[in-house]
Amino acid sequence: MRSTSLGDPPASPVKPGALGLRWRWLRRLLLAALLTCLLGGLLHRPLLRAFARAWVIEGQAGEADVIVMSTGVREHMFQQCLVWHRAGLAPRLVLTDAETRQTDRAGITEPMREVRLRQLRVAGLTEDAVAVIGHEISCLHEEFAALADWARTNHVRRVLLPTDPFATRRVQWLSERMLKPAGVEARVVPLDVPDYTVEEWWRKEAGLIAFENEWVLLPFYWARY
Repeated sequence: MRSTSLGDPPASPVKPGALGLRWRWLRRLLLAALLTCLLGGLLHRPLLRAFARAWVIEGQAGEADVIVMSTGVREHMFQQCLVWHRAGLAPRLVLTDAETRQTDRAGITEPMREVRLRQLRVAGLTEDAVAVIGHEISCLHEEFAALADWARTNHVRRVLLPTDPFATRRVQWLSERMLKPAGVEARVVPLDVPDYTVEEWWRKEAGLIAFENEWVLLPFYWARY
């Protein structure tokens, strides 16, 4: 009779019933994994779309004391602010002075403050319909700090805040923290962007970047402000 190694007990044979039980569990796990992959492939678009819709805070443009935008705002947003002003939603436009670009300092490009003011003059806006506030603003927190101070001294009670769709949650949260204590009601309005759509944001690199940025920025704002 063959002996086992020193100290090892004799090996006991595996019962056929145990092998059958293990095989049934393995088949169930494989089937569950297969179903998960199939459902993920079929449902990933509706899930991503639903998630984006839940993230974006919907808001409608309405009457306000001022429309607020950065001098560095993208062209589609600048034009929409002009449309609102012409429609009579607000008598004044407030520009927050964005940080000067390196190309501006080098004399390669014209500062956006000068570009926007010239565009507004060409559009027929008078000096009393436009205000520029702040200086070298580099983030939303600085922008709202300047706006809150200006609103207090100019008796502003309601502002229109256009923004990109995925930024609405961060803009709304910070406006509650900084503008509401100054007695200012903020209407945050998401605007369509030319680079991607909320319905299919994952198909474009710009949409992926925008969504990823807000996932980083919102917790950062919660922690810092």
